[in-house]
Amino acid sequence: MLKRVKRFFTARTTVLVLILLLAASLAIAVIVPQAGTTVAGAPSLGALLGFNRVFSSWWFITLALLFIISLLYSTVDQFKSCRGRTFQLPSPPGEGAIPSPRTAAQLDAELRAVGYRRLTAGPGGTRYVKAPFGYWGSFLLHLGMTLTAVSALFYVVTEHRVIVRAVSGDYLQLRPGDYAERRGILAGRLPLPAALTLVRLAPEFWEGDQLKALASELVFFDNAGKRRELTVALSDKTRYHGLVVYQQPAFGNAFLVEFTSGAGNGFDELLPLPMPARRDKAGYGDFPLAGGRYLLKAKYYATADRSGIIPVNPQLVLRLYDGPRLVAETALLIGKSGQLGPYSIRLAEVRWWTDLLFDGSRGTAGIFSGFALLLAGGLLAFFAVPREVVVRPTATGCTVSWRASRFADFYDEERTAVLARCRGESAH
Repeated sequence: MLKRVKRFFTARTTVLVLILLLAASLAIAVIVPQAGTTVAGAPSLGALLGFNRVFSSWWFITLALLFIISLLYSTVDQFKSCRGRTFQLPSPPGEGAIPSPRTAAQLDAELRAVGYRRLTAGPGGTRYVKAPFGYWGSFLLHLGMTLTAVSALFYVVTEHRVIVRAVSGDYLQLRPGDYAERRGILAGRLPLPAALTLVRLAPEFWEGDQLKALASELVFFDNAGKRRELTVALSDKTRYHGLVVYQQPAFGNAFLVEFTSGAGNGFDELLPLPMPARRDKAGYGDFPLAGGRYLLKAKYYATADRSGIIPVNPQLVLRLYDGPRLVAETALLIGKSGQLGPYSIRLAEVRWWTDLLFDGSRGTAGIFSGFALLLAGGLLAFFAVPREVVVRPTATGCTVSWRASRFADFYDEERTAVLARCRGESAH
C-alpha cells in the first residue's frame, strides 16, 4: 500500500498536475480583483496588504499539502541516492584502469597529497574521492524546495497582518473592523496595542524630491493605559509584544476642512491625500459628501509657490461635483476660507498621515533558510564536481582508474596529473 502511495506521489504526471494547479492558483490570486477596506482619498488598505482569498482557501492548502508530500518522497529518495553515491563500494574494473608500480600505502599517500580522501574500501579495492560533498547537491536542492514549501504553507495558514492608518495628533483606538486585516485560517489573535498616537512623522527627501528616509514617532497604549514610545522607520523592524511593526512607504497630508451649509448646519471632513511625487506635482483623492450626492475631488501641492517638497504652506484645491457636473472649484491655504457651491468652507488644519504594518506571521525564517539551501545545492551541483580514484590490488601490484561524475573534459588536466603520480612519473 505504501509503495503504491509513493509511486502515485512521485509519478511524473502527478507532479506535473500539482505544479500546473498551483500555478493556476497563483494566476487567479494575481488576476482576481483584491478586496479590502478602502480609506477615502487613498489606496485600498486591502490592496496594500495584498488581500486575496485564494491562499486562505482549503482547496489551495490541500493542493500545497499534496505537493509537499510529493517533495518529501522525492527528498528521501535523493538522500538515499546521494548517500549511496558517497559511500558506494568500488565497482568492478572497467575501461581506463592502468597498472601502477606503487604499493597501496604509497598510492594512499600520493592521493591524499592532492586532495583525494579515502571513503570506502572493499574486496574490489579502495575508493578515493575529491569534493565528495558535490554528491549532495541534488539532495540540498530537494531539501531546500521542501523546506521552502513547508515554511510558505505555514506562513499562509498562520499569516496575520494588520495595516493601520494613523493621523498625527489623533488618539486612535484599535478595534476590530476599524483596520485592514489579513488572516490565515489558523491565525491567532494579534497582541495589538489598545490605541496609538502618531506624535511626529519625519520624511526626508533627496534634492530631486525622491524620498530618502521616513520615520514615525509613536506612542502605544496597552489595555491598562500604559504608554510605550517607539520610533519606526523604513527598512527597520521594531518589535512590540511579539509583533513586528513596519513603517510603510505610504504617507501624506490630511486636511481638516470645515463645511457650513446655507442653513447653518456644519460638519468637518478630514481629507487624507497622498504625498506629491514632486514639488510641481499634486497628490489626489476623491471623497463622497452629503450622503453620496456630491463628490469632492481634492488635490494639493506641498507648497503654494511650488518651491519645495516639504509641506510648509500647502495649497489645497477642491472641486465639487454633482454627478458628472462640476458645481464649484476653490483653492485654500491654512486658515483661509472660501465658498464651494452650497458650502462655506475653511481649511482649519493640516496634519501628517502614514500607514503602519503589524505583522504576526510565522514561517519567514524557514522560507529564507529554504532559499539558502537551494543556493547551496545549486553551488554544489555546478561547482563541486566529485572526482574519484579506485585502487585495486592485483597479483603484481595495483591498478588505478579515475573518473569524474560530470564535466569530465573540464578536469582532463587533473586526470592526467593524478594518473601520472600513480604511475610514479611525477612526485609533485
